[in-house]
Amino acid sequence: MKLTALNSTDAKLLASIATHESGHLIVASAYGLRPKAFIGGPRSAIVKHDHCTLFELAAISWAGVLAEDLTANRYPDRTLPACELARGNLTGWIAAMIAGGLTELKAYSSPDVAGIASHPCTFETARAAFQILTANLDLLREFAGELADESWLRFRLNENDFANAERLCALAQ
Repeated sequence: MKLTALNSTDAKLLASIATHESGHLIVASAYGLRPKAFIGGPRSAIVKHDHCTLFELAAISWAGVLAEDLTANRYPDRTLPACELARGNLTGWIAAMIAGGLTELKAYSSPDVAGIASHPCTFETARAAFQILTANLDLLREFAGELADESWLRFRLNENDFANAERLCALAQ
C-alpha cells in the first residue's frame, strides 16, 4: 500500500474546488434540493441535487463561482473580475463576469456555464446565490474544509485514485 501526499499545487486546487462545490451545496440546500457532492480529486468534482426550477439551477450554478471569490479561494488560472466581490459592488461584479457573453466564465465547467445561462434573469439569479452564501459564510468555510479533508482521506492511498475519480466525475457530467 502506497501513501501519497498532496503537493502544494494539488492541495490548493483541492481547497479551491471544495470551496466551489460547497457553494453549490449551500445554495441547493437552501432550496431544499438534497444535494450530494463528490470530488474526484484536486481537479474535478460534481454536485448532484433534486430536480429544480431554471431560476434555482442558475442560482446554484452561480454559487460555485461566487463562493470562490467570496472566500478569496479562486481556482488557479481562472480569470474573474479585478474588482473585489462585496455587497456594494455585486452588480458591477456580475456585469464584469457576463461581459462578452459569459466569456469570463469560460474557465468554469460547462454545466456551471449552462446553468448560469439557463435563466434569463442573470442578475437576479446571481443575487439570490450571493444572498444565501453571504448569510452562510461560516458554513461555507466549514463545508469546504470538511469536503477537502474527506476527499483527501478518500484518495490518499494511491495517486491513481485521483485520475480514476476524475474520469468518473467527467462521465457523470
